[in-house]
Amino acid sequence: NQLLVESPNLPESDWSRVIKVEEGDGYKTLSNKLDGYEITVPSSWDVSGVAARDGGHEIASEDLVLRIFVLDKIEQAQAFFPLSTQFETIETATGRIYRALFQPTADNIDSKGDVLEVPVENSLVTGYIFPAAKETYLVSCLTTGISFKELSSHCEKQILTFKVLK
Repeated sequence: NQLLVESPNLPESDWSRVIKVEEGDGYKTLSNKLDGYEITVPSSWDVSGVAARDGGHEIASEDLVLRIFVLDKIEQAQAFFPLSTQFETIETATGRIYRALFQPTADNIDSKGDVLEVPVENSLVTGYIFPAAKETYLVSCLTTGISFKELSSHCEKQILTFKVLK
């Protein structure tokens, strides 16, 4: 199968996907034909991350990480968002998608040894859920640093280039 990267020590279901990268005028379009999606990002972003076994992919740039997850059903997306997350429904040319913003947290241990969820300063996660016929796609972007808001806006523009190919 030319859409998978062979890993002899693993069953075929755990092999990584082949991500095709086409360079354009200042942009790269990444296609995962097996899982049926593509996204366009600036040429400067690092797209060399290996696709995860489940069809996901990670793309990095300075102070931002864009992640794509392929889920079997929309309910699985809940695990990626805090319980209190409010979703906004957006109508697009490809159908209805869902958007949420939240501040990520890190686990800190207090003096009693209890784990506390502490917000990460100067950071934001923007997450989009793209329901499709067979799978659900979750595309999220974590931005950090002093210009996290501007980076988040820039990352969101790239997320909106996401297309379901199936």
